[in-house]
Amino acid sequence: MADCYSSSPAEALATATSVFRERYEAASFAYVAGSIMRGEGTYLSDIDLVVIYDHREAAYRESFVVGDMPIEAIVHDR
Repeated sequence: MADCYSSSPAEALATATSVFRERYEAASFAYVAGSIMRGEGTYLSDIDLVVIYDHREAAYRESFVVGDMPIEAIVHDR
């Protein structure tokens, strides 16, 4: 990732939508939050993705990278 690059809210939303569809296809919905979505992201920012299922045995958190964008996913149920 370049030192001066930060994703725009639209780019972050597009990445989050793609991740949601590909990685969490059985989930009910997701929220995208954090500094990037507020327009305050820096080159150190990640996408904060909250994924909601109707039912999960246990909530969990995972971090991964898509392209050059780090993602922090919090997966939970209603």
